[in-house]
Amino acid sequence: MRFHIYSPAYFGNKFNEDVVMSRICDLTGKRRLIGNKVSHANNKTKTKNEPNLHFKKVYDADSGQTIKLRLSARAIKTLDKVGSLTKYLKKAMKKG
Repeated sequence: MRFHIYSPAYFGNKFNEDVVMSRICDLTGKRRLIGNKVSHANNKTKTKNEPNLHFKKVYDADSGQTIKLRLSARAIKTLDKVGSLTKYLKKAMKKG
């Protein structure tokens, strides 16, 4: 049986169970976009646009907890603007 080189099953129990390998923002849900790069001769080549993700420890003053999240640069900027994680989540719940 073949495993992806970064999967926890490949290394046994070295990794935690909560390791997420996909590149998805924890707050906004941004993920990679797939499209075609089209040349002048109309040749099509598949391309992937990855989101700009960073691991960030976010302190929530309302709950008093520090949470480690994988966030896009846009989500980090919005968190800085709004002020706290709970305010951000309340704002997101109103929208959607």
